[in-house]
Amino acid sequence: MSQSLSRRHLQAHILLRPTTDAEGRTINPPFIEGGHEVTLRGYRMAAAIKKNGELSMGELQLRIAGLPLSLMNQLATLGRLPLATRRNIVTVSAGDDQSGLGVCFQGTITGAWADFKGAPEVVFYITAMAGLDASLAIIPPSSFSGTADVATIMAGLAQVMGYGFENNGVTAQLSNPYFPGTAMAQMRACAEAAGIEMTVENQTLIISPRGVARGSRIPLVSPSTGMIGYPSFTNTGIAGATLYNPSIGFHSLIEIKSDLQPACGRWRITSLTHELESETPGGSWFTNFMASEPRYVPIRAG
Repeated sequence: MSQSLSRRHLQAHILLRPTTDAEGRTINPPFIEGGHEVTLRGYRMAAAIKKNGELSMGELQLRIAGLPLSLMNQLATLGRLPLATRRNIVTVSAGDDQSGLGVCFQGTITGAWADFKGAPEVVFYITAMAGLDASLAIIPPSSFSGTADVATIMAGLAQVMGYGFENNGVTAQLSNPYFPGTAMAQMRACAEAAGIEMTVENQTLIISPRGVARGSRIPLVSPSTGMIGYPSFTNTGIAGATLYNPSIGFHSLIEIKSDLQPACGRWRITSLTHELESETPGGSWFTNFMASEPRYVPIRAG
């Protein structure tokens, strides 16, 4: 197994969005240094990123060591906002000196706090969830007379949220659809009515026919590309690990080559976790995955 000797980097970009106080006034406090965003790079960081799809979307736990106290004091206030008013976005990028940085997570900040127990080395934590802003966004109901195209409905909801949109072949139509509630509630209701899969990843709404893989690129997972050990079998397919590979996406296909012959072939990702550490000699830089056969279509309860 080859392993890059390039220096690995994590970067966190935090964007502050306006909030509303109890009296309905808009508040948009900048950082002390000015502006409504800050980029953190060069710090010792550890990111645990989970991407599990429709229900949990994506989750981040980010640990940062060595932040100035003034900045920690500002960031810690983000976790004190009432949940219904939180709109602050964190973007985590990962890469090395050869490949450069690429976005591996975007989501709404749910918690931000400093841990002084290990002082003088103080660690700051940020937690975030993908799609949370859509779960909190109250928007007008989506109502259509006659036949309505599902992809068009979903693209409109993505636009309302400022999301990108990715359609992997959905052509379904609905008759006189009506979807009330938050933006996320409408997205999920539309997906349920159409019998399709949906998720939000990196501020992009992604839809696919049920059981259809995303994208056309199929990354190879093998000892020569960084696979760690051998895949293991589960009751729904296989589980495995490789050096961090950003080209492996949730519900995308991978191709495994291994001495373990039954594991060889194409598999569809059903769960994905990235474990990444920067500025840490020998630190984690892994992608863990679970996958099923492409022809396997999950049966929905209810």
